[in-house]
Amino acid sequence: MENLITIQKYAAKKRLSTFEVIKQINSGKLQTIKKDSTLYILLNEDVKEPSIKDFNDEDEALFKEVLDKCEYGVLSLNDATRPYSVPLNFAYDDGAIIFHGANMGKKIALMKKNPNATFCVVKPYSLIPSYFFDSKVACKATQFFASIICEGKIEFIEDLAQKALMLNKLMQKLQPEGGYEKIEPAFHKEMLKKCTVYKLQILHVNTKFKAGQNLTKEKKAALLKELKKRANSLDLATIKFIEKFTL
Repeated sequence: MENLITIQKYAAKKRLSTFEVIKQINSGKLQTIKKDSTLYILLNEDVKEPSIKDFNDEDEALFKEVLDKCEYGVLSLNDATRPYSVPLNFAYDDGAIIFHGANMGKKIALMKKNPNATFCVVKPYSLIPSYFFDSKVACKATQFFASIICEGKIEFIEDLAQKALMLNKLMQKLQPEGGYEKIEPAFHKEMLKKCTVYKLQILHVNTKFKAGQNLTKEKKAALLKELKKRANSLDLATIKFIEKFTL
């Protein structure tokens, strides 16, 4: 149920100045609609006002779900006064993100100079159009997602046995169906020497997801109905994600 309130009345209700309310409108925090030449703030009682806390989550199951399903992420390094980011395949192992690559190159040089780095992975889910909420207000349109940002330090793996172990974990992640020879230090010594294996030892994690967790039961049921009606492959994955983590 949508309610309209003038800017002045909203300011009085929230004990804000009109200027502060206008700033919130300009930043997109408040929705507005013009009616009879008057600008109203649009309040929606079915949807809680989301906060950062609503979308952050420390659930280990969600953390592993995102890392298992994402094939690649973006590693961000320090390049003097500006960041340098590169997309990479990865695997997760006991508090660290594992990577591999050539023995030289810009990213290798930057990591050796400054090991501090961040790694971001995003699992996209369904685009949610505004009309799923029986509304023509454009800002109701959104996209569901799950993301992880890991902060930590890069460590290079030099031991050949450890290199082989890490590379096998990457193969298990990227080719779970098998069909390859397991990498063994004794038989793949030269190959291991030509390959750089490194990991981001995680020091801090921020897991964030948006899957309708701020909706009322009624709105969430209506949303699931619309997703089941549209039913493309991403919608079916989104339905499973909603049911697993928000119901």
